[in-house]
Amino acid sequence: MRNDLKLLPWEICSEADGWNDDFLESVFFLGNGRMGVRGYLPFEPDSRPTQQGLFLAGIFGEIKDGITDFVNLPSPICETLLLNGATAVLASPIHRTLDLKSASFYADFTLAAGDTRADVRYTRFFPKELPALLMQRFEIHVQSDVELELRSGINLSSCNSPIPDDQVKENTELVQLAPLQFVTDDGSLFSCTFETVGTGLRIEQEVRFYAPDFTQERFLRAPDARWAEAERDFRIGAKVARLSEEKSEKFIALCKDMENVANAAEAAECLAP
Repeated sequence: MRNDLKLLPWEICSEADGWNDDFLESVFFLGNGRMGVRGYLPFEPDSRPTQQGLFLAGIFGEIKDGITDFVNLPSPICETLLLNGATAVLASPIHRTLDLKSASFYADFTLAAGDTRADVRYTRFFPKELPALLMQRFEIHVQSDVELELRSGINLSSCNSPIPDDQVKENTELVQLAPLQFVTDDGSLFSCTFETVGTGLRIEQEVRFYAPDFTQERFLRAPDARWAEAERDFRIGAKVARLSEEKSEKFIALCKDMENVANAAEAAECLAP
C-alpha cells in the first residue's frame, strides 16, 4: 500500500524519489476539459514514449485499418536546465501538490550540476478561458553566482501502445500516430505541426517564452538523441541568464500553445509573481 500520498481538504500532496512514478503521474493528471497531461515533470532525462504525451479532445488516429485510438500527442513538457554549461540532474525528492481550488499543479525539487545547486518550483496550469493553452512557470533559486540556461522543446517520441490481438501477451509495440510535418520559427517563438495517421487531423504546437530579464534568446537544433532521432530539423528554444546570490530568483513563463493563440504572450503575464 502506498503511504506517500496525503489527502487534504483542497489539496493532494506527495513526496517521492525519482522522476518516474506511474501511480503518482496518474493521480496528478491535470487538464481543462479540452486537453490534459499526466503528472510527469520537465527535466526528466529519460524518454518514456507511452507515459509522456498530451491528450486533446477529439484527436484520434488510425492504429490499424478501420481501428482508431485516442492519440498520445507529442509532449510540450520537455525542458532541460544547464548550470554553468552542465546539464542539471535531480538531487532531491520531489514534492508534488495538486491544488483543487486553483486547478494548478506544483512540484518542488532541487537540480544540481557538480557543486552547483538550484531549487526549482514548477507550476502547471491550463486556463479554462483559453482552452488551447498550457502554461508553465519556473521559479529558480540559487545560492551562488551561476549562468543558467533553460531549454524548452517538444518531445517527439510520444507514442501509443496498441492493445494486442492476444491480450494475454505483453505488448511492446509502439505506434506514433502524430508524426511531425514541419517546424517554423520567427525568432521569438517556434512551432511544430503534426498530422494524425489515417484521420489526417493537423495539430500545431507553439512555444513562447516570457522572461524579460534574460540576457539572450536563441533557437538551436536539439542536441538530445531522443529528439534528433525522431526529427532531422527539430529546434528548441533557449533562454540564458546570469544569476547571483543577490538576485537569486528567476521567473520564466512558457506558453505551450496548441492553436496559435495570438495573445499567448500577454496571457503569460497572469502567471507573473
